[in-house]
Amino acid sequence: MRYCAAQGITAAHNMDGNRYMLELLQEIEQASEMACRVEVPSHLTEGKPLSDLDEASRMHADFHSDMLKSGGSRFFSTAFWKAAPPC
Repeated sequence: MRYCAAQGITAAHNMDGNRYMLELLQEIEQASEMACRVEVPSHLTEGKPLSDLDEASRMHADFHSDMLKSGGSRFFSTAFWKAAPPC
């Protein structure tokens, strides 16, 4: 993180999207070692129940400091959308 800050990077998105990563980053923040702001969106993949969005809400409520926050959700699917042929 210090290297990123030295290069002028002031913020990043960590795409792991889980509470474990947020807790690790919170430890860094509490040790006053957070050199840039980090946002960690929740990660919802195909097959996970929509009730996992409740955890996303809890993560947002639990992690919302100036340097570390969780907000929004990242969705992944292995399916693709096929556009209808033009008429």
